[in-house]
Amino acid sequence: MVDEHLENALVASSEKAVVNFSQKNQLDLEQVVSTNKKLIYQDEEDATAYYNLGSAYFYQKKYNHALACLKRSVRLRPDHSNTYNNLGSVYQRIGKEHQAVQAYKKAIRLGPDLPSSYYNLGSLFYGKDDFDKAFENYAKTIELDPEQAMAQYRLGRIYERRDQIDQATSCYQQAIELKPAFIQAYGRLGGIHYDQQEFEQASKFFIQAVTLNPDLVKTQYYLGLCYYFLGKYDEAKEAYEHVKRLRPNSNFVNYYIGIANIEIEDYNVAINALQESLGRTDDNLQVYFRLGMAHYYKKDYSSAARHFEYALSFNVNNHIIHNNIAASYGQAKSYEKAIEHYEKSLSLNPNDAVTHNNIGVTYQMEDKFEEALEHYKKAIELDPELANAHNNIGLVYVKMAIFDAALESHQRAAALDPNKAKIQSDLGLIYHVLTDFDQSIIHYKRAIEIDSEDAKTHYNLGIVYELQEESELAIEQYQESIELDPSNSDARYKIGVSYLGKNDADNALEMLERAAAIDQNSYEIHHKIGVAYRMKNQPEQAIKALQKSTQLNPKYLEAHYEQAMVQIDTKNYQFALEPLRQVLKIEPNHAEAKRQLAMLSQ
Repeated sequence: MVDEHLENALVASSEKAVVNFSQKNQLDLEQVVSTNKKLIYQDEEDATAYYNLGSAYFYQKKYNHALACLKRSVRLRPDHSNTYNNLGSVYQRIGKEHQAVQAYKKAIRLGPDLPSSYYNLGSLFYGKDDFDKAFENYAKTIELDPEQAMAQYRLGRIYERRDQIDQATSCYQQAIELKPAFIQAYGRLGGIHYDQQEFEQASKFFIQAVTLNPDLVKTQYYLGLCYYFLGKYDEAKEAYEHVKRLRPNSNFVNYYIGIANIEIEDYNVAINALQESLGRTDDNLQVYFRLGMAHYYKKDYSSAARHFEYALSFNVNNHIIHNNIAASYGQAKSYEKAIEHYEKSLSLNPNDAVTHNNIGVTYQMEDKFEEALEHYKKAIELDPELANAHNNIGLVYVKMAIFDAALESHQRAAALDPNKAKIQSDLGLIYHVLTDFDQSIIHYKRAIEIDSEDAKTHYNLGIVYELQEESELAIEQYQESIELDPSNSDARYKIGVSYLGKNDADNALEMLERAAAIDQNSYEIHHKIGVAYRMKNQPEQAIKALQKSTQLNPKYLEAHYEQAMVQIDTKNYQFALEPLRQVLKIEPNHAEAKRQLAMLSQ
């Protein structure tokens, strides 16, 4: 490997006539060439003129001309160490490494205190992967010139190869002290911290590097990864998109843009980016897997299962993919397929507590409580601190009406994971079932503190407030639930019923009719709509709603009775007889229906 740091490749002689090459613009070089050609024309034995001319040709990349001039200078002045150093640089550039080594060694023999000869020799060995010899020469360079930043950097690289990370870090830090804009040193320090999973510290060094040069593709990429692992997904996305602008045909950047967008819940953008990366990376399994995740979070469970199955085709024995296929089928209510994949996952990894918990959930959805309990208990045996499994056991016991055991399991889950909203909400529910409303409210509120956007918990808290006759607080929670989930017909129904209790038929109707638009098959909603219209003295609409209620549920006694009352209100006594008979058919001992029917029959 040729050293590209030309400021270190050549040194000027200490003689006054030697040109200083610290500024190497082309106009200056042309002037040097012209001046020294004239000097040589005047004196063909002028070693310094040949030295300067050869050095200028080197910077102009006219290596054959440089070689001829420097050889001539050596013949005229064989004891000049700088000339041998520069001659070695020319040999190195034209690929004659053996001659380059000999020239550098000659320069060192003639000028043992010349740091650049050691540096150049170190760079030659570094390029040949002879790191021991490179290390020796870079160390000597620093001994002679402690401010040689590039030598410090190269020593750091060699220390890294030797897994001497502390020494490497020290070298990079010294290089930056000497040269504050040393981009590569910032990059390597970032890399060291990244490898040690110290992503916050790594990101600081990567930021320093890209601040100096925003177009560093690899550094932007690793900065994106740091942000991703730190949970700073917007920043990760920005870094990846910068890489994409720099390398629009990159094989990997769309993949990382995709996974960053999954984390910020922009699933459509994630899916588009991931699809664009298909076939352009070395790992389509991961692309399909992430596509499955994006579709799953988007609640497109059939597409999720399909993409997970594509991923599975690359590795049929991947238990995680089987688990995710099963989860997708479970959400799509294809429980048989879900169980099939969970069982395959367990055959590959029988001691995975999470998979036992997940298959338990699927059995629970099918009301197969014994099978569910078996897997939940196995999950806890494998991982006693798996809070979800304890919580799920509690839910099964609730279904089985074993409430004391349910409470114990929910309490254990909350002790293990007190900051999970669902666990707190489920604990609130069991206290609700046990009519311990004060405790129920405490845990529902705790769940809402953790996740204020859970519509179901707001609704359940509203029910408890209603049971405690705190109607205003109940309505407030029902309204919160509706705001979060406008399709919640139950919350609208509850508010409507509350308005009915206040004789506010107009507001009741508004809420109940919205509930009916969402759930057209609820006989209870249609019944209450009938009640509201009766309250407004609009018998035709009341009858229509009540008939709809009894059509949906012919055995719904309250709607039959309410229909009879509307007919009596309007003195249509003959039309009240049939609804009253239906009431008595459903409930033969209904005293009020008997009384009304007796009066109408007189």
